[in-house]
Amino acid sequence: MTRMDFVNPHVVVYMNVQNPDGTTTEWSGWLTAPNKLQRAGWTKNTLKPGDKVTLVGNQQKNGSPVLQIRKVTGPEGDLPTFEQ
Repeated sequence: MTRMDFVNPHVVVYMNVQNPDGTTTEWSGWLTAPNKLQRAGWTKNTLKPGDKVTLVGNQQKNGSPVLQIRKVTGPEGDLPTFEQ
């Protein structure tokens, strides 16, 4: 993960993903609103730049490198998320 914007209307996570050909593509993924994540225990420091994360979600239909995140696994394991 390269950064996380913990702001309204949605928290956005940015990461660099290595492609099979060795190049790197920046992806972004959005979660629900910060206040919903805060109620689940998240803070703006839950994920930090450099953290290895696994994100599961739905890619944008137009094929752009953007996910609607459904599940986050961080350095400490699975993190609670909420449906949009």
